Amino acid sequence: MTEPSSAGGKGITVSTEERIADLERRLQKVEVVPRLRQRSRSMMERVVPPEATHHLRNGARENLTAMRTIFDHWIRRLDESAAHAEPEPQRETIEIR
Repeated sequence: MTEPSSAGGKGITVSTEERIADLERRLQKVEVVPRLRQRSRSMMERVVPPEATHHLRNGARENLTAMRTIFDHWIRRLDESAAHAEPEPQRETIEIR
């Protein structure tokens, strides 16, 4: 089976097998390139001493714990205000004749 190629709009036909082979070659090239996370971790290891990395990680944890404390506080306040709120008025259907 052949498909029209989009290579330059010249109408060149390429078999499905050739297209798959080309895509697999291109995929291998992409997978070989180190990902951004790997590159940034490598850079951090070269620039930042391990003790500093430990402190930064602990600092990030403390910031998240602080945010959790703030969220818990406001959730508790919302729950308390809902508990003290007046009940919703009962609705009654009045039939009009």
